[in-house]
Amino acid sequence: MQPPNPPRPPLPPLPRTAEGSEDSFVLTCPLDSQDMDHVKAGNFTIDRCTKCGGLWFDMAELQRMIAHGMDAMEFDNYAGKGRHQSVPRQLKCPRDGAVLAQTPDPLQPQIVYHQCETCGGLFLQAGNLIDLTHYSVGERLKSFFRM
Repeated sequence: MQPPNPPRPPLPPLPRTAEGSEDSFVLTCPLDSQDMDHVKAGNFTIDRCTKCGGLWFDMAELQRMIAHGMDAMEFDNYAGKGRHQSVPRQLKCPRDGAVLAQTPDPLQPQIVYHQCETCGGLFLQAGNLIDLTHYSVGERLKSFFRM
């Protein structure tokens, strides 16, 4: 007679879900660890931090949004809250926990992307989406003189 199988360890808890949400997982903001809400504008749904207004884009979501000409103000209306605040530590991906790589935008170096090299997701602090989609006259002049 074989001994009984040892009890299985408990399964890890499932991520919390947003009520009535198509994407059922609630992400945690990489900057301040607060819940992120699902924000819908047009055909796009992205995650926005309820405290600092930071934005999480899944792989290629930002590029699709810009290509379709979506108005950044529909998503990035927390512009004064966390705008360009310093990042005190390495940020971690809300999807897989990998460290997010910091990369300045080549045309607007004041905008820093925090990108996950594992899942391809991208975090922008509040106000950076507006800056990214509105390449100012001053920035055009600066890039002209850097040539």
